[in-house]
Amino acid sequence: MHFKWQDSSITNTYNALATGLYYIRAYNECGSVWDTVRITFKTSPTVSLGNPVSLCDQASYTLTPLVTGTPTLSYKWQDSSTATSFTATSNGIYYVRVNNACGSAWDTVSVRFNFSPTVTLGADKLLCDSSSHWIFPVVTGTAPLTYQWQNGAPTTNFLSNQSGNYILGVSNACGSKSDTVKITFAESPTLHFTPKTYKQCGFMPITLNPIVSGTSPLGYSWNTGAVSPSIAATTGGLYILNLSNICKTVSDTVQIQMISIPGKIYDGATIAICQDSVLILNAGNTGCTYVWNTHDTIQKIVAEKAGVYVVHISNQHFCNITDSVTVKTIDCNPGVLVMPNAFSPNGDGLNDRIAPILVGDNVKLRTFRIFDRWGVQIFIDDEKNQGWDGKYNGVDQPLGTYIYVIDYINLGVQKSIKGDITLVR
Repeated sequence: MHFKWQDSSITNTYNALATGLYYIRAYNECGSVWDTVRITFKTSPTVSLGNPVSLCDQASYTLTPLVTGTPTLSYKWQDSSTATSFTATSNGIYYVRVNNACGSAWDTVSVRFNFSPTVTLGADKLLCDSSSHWIFPVVTGTAPLTYQWQNGAPTTNFLSNQSGNYILGVSNACGSKSDTVKITFAESPTLHFTPKTYKQCGFMPITLNPIVSGTSPLGYSWNTGAVSPSIAATTGGLYILNLSNICKTVSDTVQIQMISIPGKIYDGATIAICQDSVLILNAGNTGCTYVWNTHDTIQKIVAEKAGVYVVHISNQHFCNITDSVTVKTIDCNPGVLVMPNAFSPNGDGLNDRIAPILVGDNVKLRTFRIFDRWGVQIFIDDEKNQGWDGKYNGVDQPLGTYIYVIDYINLGVQKSIKGDITLVR
């Protein structure tokens, strides 16, 4: 018996190595027969889901396994679904088993959904009358998270104790984010007046300087409309100050009483009285107390001699003044002016000049003028009263009659007289 295979080999056995159609022919001297057979080689499945998956800021991830093996292949995932791929939406271990006619294979993979950090420090804060404040950030993101504040501190929370900007950076495997918050520490304003009531004598302005404290800037608002830290109070009444800053507004009041002072009657005046007379000095301001430099303590005193009289006057509110008056004595007797009617300016030393004769302290010469008969003024003298020597511009005047006009004061009254004189030689 002889054999022949499809590849012309003639052995009675054949080692098939690949899937295909195999043919054999057997023959001898009587004849031949042949047959065919199809041989299929199948492989068991293999499956790989790959390395563990770590994702950032994704909502889902599709797992598509790498599979080998002879079809037909069937899939079964951890939730018994049979699709060739699986969409993961949460952290976990995912499993798939692949089957065919030869057997099955399975694999697992870890899927982790990570999220980038977010950080919120909140709105800026004003902290009045506080020395410190804890900052508690609101943070999201997949751990592990790393914290770093503006000063390098790695803590999750931060204790602030001074005004400024506070910055926190948060990071993880997906990235980093930061936020800033402004913290302002401030002291509320305080305000008070000392004293609470002022009594001012004589309506003199009072400068109101309140005692204040608090974080600047401080705003001032007086009920007078002024906005300055201090004001000059010129009238009596209630003064109100509102003091404000970023924390709040406070107020305080001060009462001003303007009190009249006694009035000065003499105010340093000088009063003349006649010799051998007296003067009643009246300090006025009835109801006050009086102290004179004469040691009198009454309102009216008698000034009997010349001098300076000083009185200290105080009212019931202890507002006081000092008044003074100078008293001098004078000769009250009227003076006399006598005018000679002739003179002889001949150089003999007798009656060489003519001038009015003033008798008494109360008569004073103002002017002494000489006119010729044509009305021309040829001489004028003043209160020196040196007299006329009978010359005009250095030239002797002729004999004859001349007119004189004298202006003078007697007991404070201005007077004028005129007449004629005779020049003889």
